[in-house]
Amino acid sequence: WWKAESCATDVLMQQDITKLPIDPFWIADAKDIMCQENPSLDSGVSGCLMRFGDHFGIMYSTRYPSNGFRRFTVGHELGHYFLEGHPEHLFKDGCTLHTSTTGFISDDRYEQEADAFAASLLMPKPLFRDAAANVGSGLNAVIAMAALCEMSLTSTAIRYARLVAEPVAVVFSMNRKVLFSIMSPTLRAQRNLTWLKKGAGIP
Repeated sequence: WWKAESCATDVLMQQDITKLPIDPFWIADAKDIMCQENPSLDSGVSGCLMRFGDHFGIMYSTRYPSNGFRRFTVGHELGHYFLEGHPEHLFKDGCTLHTSTTGFISDDRYEQEADAFAASLLMPKPLFRDAAANVGSGLNAVIAMAALCEMSLTSTAIRYARLVAEPVAVVFSMNRKVLFSIMSPTLRAQRNLTWLKKGAGIP
């Protein structure tokens, strides 16, 4: 996460962005990256980054009803654009299109870094922590921060768990199987806790 966090912080400083919510579409426009919704993207694909010479474009799926998820998807594709080594890796051998599945479920390092970048860009550590300190705790705080940042509950919960001092666990599952789980630093420090691994059944 540190690499993605540092890169996202640099982008926010360069664009002189200092308050929430942060608009990824505005950042894309500032870099002359066209963003366009595309209802016909393949199932499971949340977005894609295109490159033609020195020009880039982003398409995002309208299959997902959450506006926060779409904003996160655009942030993810911006991660591929801004993160060192990503354009060279994704567009090697003449490739002009890279599709992504966002949402912290990919095992690919580049996709994980782009997810981390999106979270860090749209919910930057200092702004997020300051705001979260004034909205209570637990799920109510996550709901309030999701509304403030205009993000999905899932991405906000993950960011909340990574940044707050209270003991928090986030478990994302499908069909009673764990896709991923995250514990806050305070909770991880406790002894005799079992980390829910990917693919494990829900206790």
